[in-house]
Amino acid sequence: MRYVATLCALLLLGVGCDSRDFAGPDDPAAPPAAGPAATFKVVYLVEGTYATCEIRYTDRSGQAAATPRAVSLPWTHVFEVVVSAASGPFDARVSATCADPTKLGKSTATLLVDAQVKATASAVGFGATALAEHRIAAK
Repeated sequence: MRYVATLCALLLLGVGCDSRDFAGPDDPAAPPAAGPAATFKVVYLVEGTYATCEIRYTDRSGQAAATPRAVSLPWTHVFEVVVSAASGPFDARVSATCADPTKLGKSTATLLVDAQVKATASAVGFGATALAEHRIAAK
């Protein structure tokens, strides 16, 4: 009888438990640890031989944004973004579409993160688009 009572007690204690309840830090069943958040300084730069360009970019909240009209070159946009394992990566993106019917020109879009060039792209021709993209992940 004592054997049956012990067996029942063990079964009751084990209900609702799985391997993750006993997982250690080196156990593959353990959930990933959240890393610290990191702040990055992002700079978008558009320059070239055109007088003006229409510019589209990802803003600090991760949303698509655009200049309200064609803007004069050079154009710069600077902001900081916080990235962590919990928030996921930040996809930085800047593009410039330039068109001048009187001349053939060139535009260059550059994306810097913490003063390091991460992406640059150039476009030549009427209505051509230069696009620079970079994924910023937690350290």
